[in-house]
Amino acid sequence: MVPLQQRVGGAVMDFTGHGERQIPATGLTFTQFVEDIDRAYAANRFTKAHLFGYSMGGYAALLYAAQFPVRVFSVTTLGTKLVWTEEGLQKELRMLDPEKMQTKVPAFAKALADMHGVDRWSALVVGHRGKHERTGGCAVAHAASMRTH
Repeated sequence: MVPLQQRVGGAVMDFTGHGERQIPATGLTFTQFVEDIDRAYAANRFTKAHLFGYSMGGYAALLYAAQFPVRVFSVTTLGTKLVWTEEGLQKELRMLDPEKMQTKVPAFAKALADMHGVDRWSALVVGHRGKHERTGGCAVAHAASMRTH
């Protein structure tokens, strides 16, 4: 993301539990991710911005836009699954297993280890599994309930 930032400006951020940020004892939640975006807005003195999110970051961006529509020009997502079926959710949950990832998609597991740390990536995967289990996979379906919090 940094080369894109250098070309077009803006800010790059790490969500709770990502990069060097710790995973809270309570686990990962989309509420935390929305708060992370809001903190990035404050730190960069943004009043309105275009948001880009990859995979889970796309959900967070969509949820932020749903909660703060006047603060978002647009949302662009990449690799964000927007339609979930029970079968699709169960398949995703089965794949959110660090040992299985190392066996079935070793290059992806290595990329996660390189990005988040060899000693941290598996806890991050497990944290995402728990988040998906709690939200039923589709965070966007929960946007309306977040507006009331």
